[in-house]
Amino acid sequence: MLTFFIMKVFSCLFFQQLLYAVSHAYYTCTINKNKDWGDE
Repeated sequence: MLTFFIMKVFSCLFFQQLLYAVSHAYYTCTINKNKDWGDE
């Protein structure tokens, strides 16, 4: 039971980190695209 709880918490934290990394990368990509669009 305790092991299951720890695994659940760990996977939740891992998913949060993954989601943050993806959203951060997408945000950075969008900003760079807008910058290029403005320079043109």
